[in-house]
Amino acid sequence: MMKLSLIACVMILFALPSGALAFSCSQAPGLRYPLIDWRSVNGGALPQTFTYGMKEDAFAVTIEAGTLQNVGPDEMIVILESAGSWMWRKEIWSFNSFTGLDLAAPIIRTDVGSPGPVSMRLTRAECGSSRGTNTIVFWKIDALGLFTRDMYHLDIDHFWSTLGGTIVTFRWLEDNYGDPHTDPQYPPKYLSPFMIPFDRNLAAVSGFGGTYNRIDLFETVTSLHDASSPLHQRIGSLNHSWWDGSWSDENIGWTWNSSFSDAARPLSAGPAAAYRGVNDIDVFVRDDCNRLFHVNGPVGTSGWYWHVHQDPRQTCASHGGGLTSSPAAVAWGSHRYDVVARGEDFAFWHLSEGHLQGHDWQPLGGAFTSAPAIVSSGTDRLDVFGRGMDNALWMNSWTGSAWTGWSSLGGILTSDPAAVVYGTAYGTAHIAVFARGTDNALWVIVDNGSGWGGWGSLGGILTSAPAATARDGHIDVFVRGTDDKVWQKSWTSPWARGYGGQPAWSGSIGWGAWSQPALPFCTAC
Repeated sequence: MMKLSLIACVMILFALPSGALAFSCSQAPGLRYPLIDWRSVNGGALPQTFTYGMKEDAFAVTIEAGTLQNVGPDEMIVILESAGSWMWRKEIWSFNSFTGLDLAAPIIRTDVGSPGPVSMRLTRAECGSSRGTNTIVFWKIDALGLFTRDMYHLDIDHFWSTLGGTIVTFRWLEDNYGDPHTDPQYPPKYLSPFMIPFDRNLAAVSGFGGTYNRIDLFETVTSLHDASSPLHQRIGSLNHSWWDGSWSDENIGWTWNSSFSDAARPLSAGPAAAYRGVNDIDVFVRDDCNRLFHVNGPVGTSGWYWHVHQDPRQTCASHGGGLTSSPAAVAWGSHRYDVVARGEDFAFWHLSEGHLQGHDWQPLGGAFTSAPAIVSSGTDRLDVFGRGMDNALWMNSWTGSAWTGWSSLGGILTSDPAAVVYGTAYGTAHIAVFARGTDNALWVIVDNGSGWGGWGSLGGILTSAPAATARDGHIDVFVRGTDDKVWQKSWTSPWARGYGGQPAWSGSIGWGAWSQPALPFCTAC
């Protein structure tokens, strides 16, 4: 049976500023699976039924309007039934990020001779609360009939935004105990274009200049399969790796602000990074209360400083933020950066801030099923990208005086997009946008300065959204593979230069093969 001590959220005191408590939360047990966005199917009309193939099992999932049983937007009724009375025990548990098991919700169970249906009513967990539900976990008896196993959980980042206010029935159709001939691939192939991609947890940014050419890679630590890792108690923290001829890394930690009574919070989504000048990096993150934080520090020093873009009197428990995606960020000067994120209305919102004066969030409109990407190809020029409700890539540009409005670039995306600008030092700016396709490969679309081309495949099998950056004649794309390791694919132009500004005339022009960067084992953590 489940050991609550293994999945409970523990609070650990680390070497942070005085009074700052760092929260370390274990991830929900079992394999994580994405949700199907029923709002994108048949105009969002209910009821709808989907067949959902998982690692060892298959479900029929039926979603009905919650108004049938007076279900509020922060409530959900979950129903479980088995396809036949011959099936071994099946269970659904309510999972809370801080306590593991939601003790206020019952466990629903079917068994041999008792196929159900059985149901439970769930309540959304308030931010920072030990009561309520963050997601659900599926359990079953193993092939010997002796032990229960945690099999799957639904994507915690989109669980309530997708299923809140509905009645959801899970009918357990198949139970093949891991037959290698019938198991779907895990991570799942995105054969349904309506699956909501996981939030990205990688961000890459590069320094520019004839003698300055480095890569900075940031990652939110969302899961660890190696219990011996020095990061095993730092889930929800921010990790930083950088290449300046060789790779080094450090763990930056959790959000911290001396004005907060709940000072240190775990991160719930991936970072976004931007250079403001050669030696100044800003990294933007969303905490588990859906607020925007950013941390900045000069390159080459250990001094990182957290800032919050919200009234610091509003504590996590009393007031959450409005972000529903990872942020995206770009800088186009030493005193200006722009941040875009998705709000609770599924539209993108834009925040611009200079050195001396900040501005409120402004709506960009649209309706999106991904986090945004943003680039700047010049002074007072912005291009924002996102995955629309039709799963295509959409674009909106700021020309210096107005936004152009949203237009489609086509494609079928199964991840957040990543975008880079390159070639600006040698002529017309080019823009490349990367995303995972329905075949789990990396795909790219390019504007070469005279218009957008078509989508092309760069191969690979991705289990994450890509992170991309451009430096002096290079593009570097980072993803996670099926081995849960970071992989890199790089493009080299004829005018490329290596670290220190030296010419990189290696003859390897164009896209190279996939490789694993020699990331250290977090020696500074």
